[in-house]
Amino acid sequence: MRPQASSEIENIVTTTDRLFRFANEPGDKADPATKEALLYRTALSEGFQSLKERPVSISTAVAVCRRIKGC
Repeated sequence: MRPQASSEIENIVTTTDRLFRFANEPGDKADPATKEALLYRTALSEGFQSLKERPVSISTAVAVCRRIKGC
């Protein structure tokens, strides 16, 4: 049995090429799966950066979830 990436488990299927192509462009041109994967990347990066300023907290988790959901 081959291990699956979390994006596969969540049925977010895109290619590395698409991710790189749209990483620095407005997201409205990318397909939905690529947009979502890039949103996850942004949320993870912002969450990681916040850990440099303060310890893990509920507010950090909420901020990451809001970014993922686009709120």
